[in-house]
Amino acid sequence: MNFSPTPWYSDPLARRIGQVIQNLRFAFRPNLDFLFNVLVSHKIESVVDIGANVGQFGSDLRNSGFKGTIFSMEPGSDAYSILDKRASRDSKWQAFKIAVGSHSGNLYLNVANNRGLSSSILQMSQHLEFFTDVHYQERELVPVEKLSSLIKKLNLDPGRTLVKIDTQGYEYEILKGAESFLEDIALIYLEASLVPLYQNEMDLRILLDFLYQHNHRLIDFSQGLRTKSGKLIQIDLLTSSSQE
Repeated sequence: MNFSPTPWYSDPLARRIGQVIQNLRFAFRPNLDFLFNVLVSHKIESVVDIGANVGQFGSDLRNSGFKGTIFSMEPGSDAYSILDKRASRDSKWQAFKIAVGSHSGNLYLNVANNRGLSSSILQMSQHLEFFTDVHYQERELVPVEKLSSLIKKLNLDPGRTLVKIDTQGYEYEILKGAESFLEDIALIYLEASLVPLYQNEMDLRILLDFLYQHNHRLIDFSQGLRTKSGKLIQIDLLTSSSQE
């Protein structure tokens, strides 16, 4: 009797699992134990989650044991609808349908076909080369607010706040929109590219230099997004304004 097992890549379930794993490549997933210890040591009371997608980071914070207030910002309609439902079950988690940038107003968000995980204000560049299955499928006009304005409106203490930024190449614009507050913000956790995945994206060197100019120092980093061939193209940075 001849037995020819079905290759794993031909199995529908395996393909579905593979798609889930591919989508996870684009999700911001922290080291929960380490992050929780940092939140405790810096006495963090609030987290501003910019580019929240469907609330993965907020859920990770809760799973880590964080009991403070979470403010999640997500401009994409489909992702926001899921985020809002998730946040509504938590009395200390608020969701806002808004983008964050260097100025207030309105901009077009390019919505990607991988559940919005690669959506960006910017156009794709090398992202198209590395991930040929990901593309923009529509544009959506979204409101934009400066981070400095949000901090004031939410009445946050910057010295007890962590700002997380995962906005697909738009991180620098967000930092510029909080320039007057940056050195007062306790922690900044953001994604940085080693190669430009989006047009006009600022890479790791520029982001770190800008943060250092505003009294932030790198206290941790972890590997982020890799290409299908294994090349590391993004890392996650954690900076602190504390000199201790």
